[in-house]
Amino acid sequence: MIATHYSPHCEPPWLAVDMDAAAVVLEGYDLTAREKTELPAMMAGYCRLLDDVGMCHYGETEEEAIDNCKKKTP
Repeated sequence: MIATHYSPHCEPPWLAVDMDAAAVVLEGYDLTAREKTELPAMMAGYCRLLDDVGMCHYGETEEEAIDNCKKKTP
């Protein structure tokens, strides 16, 4: 499942993360059910790690962020 989030103060404003792939990357971190299914909860604890491994995908529109996510998710 790809989850998105809009942050009007960021450039570009849309973020997309493949939640299933991110949960696999974060195996061993004892994620809560909420962290596995809700993007804000996952990002609150693991934003830097996910960004460092290339799991965060951005776009000017939601569709662009999703397309970037589909192209680049490991």
